[in-house]
Amino acid sequence: MPSITLKAIAAAGCFFALVSFSNKFHAESLQAGNSIEDNLVNLSLALEQDSQNIVDESSARNTFAKADLLETRGQIERAMALYKKIIDHNFSTELTFKSHHRRAQILVSQKQLKQAEYEYSTYINKANPGILKSLAYSYRAEVYEKQGEPGQAGLDREKIARFH
Repeated sequence: MPSITLKAIAAAGCFFALVSFSNKFHAESLQAGNSIEDNLVNLSLALEQDSQNIVDESSARNTFAKADLLETRGQIERAMALYKKIIDHNFSTELTFKSHHRRAQILVSQKQLKQAEYEYSTYINKANPGILKSLAYSYRAEVYEKQGEPGQAGLDREKIARFH
């Protein structure tokens, strides 16, 4: 029982520090039915939403983490927008690939296979040869298979074999 009290006190302290530090309060981010942790996450995301800038690889990584959290919490549209923002800024080959991949995974889960294919194709067309480009070909081949296009999938697998 004492650990719950300590968690509540710590969460409340973080909450007040967050509010006073930012000089903003987004009441619409808070909901009575949510846990303290959920409200803190919602408030944090709302506070950062207005100033979401990607200026370097570190901020791109932070944005990716936020997109991942939003995706986990079911806020798919916001996650997709943040992944797109990372792609547009292109500070890191790895993050650009991961963002294309996450967007494609979401699209596959929504049965939007042509859009998922396009997401991988966009990355493939911009990427230099290497493991990430090979992975993109591999994932696109899987999408082709799901679309009933085994010939296209085979062509992508041949391209992977040529890289190695």
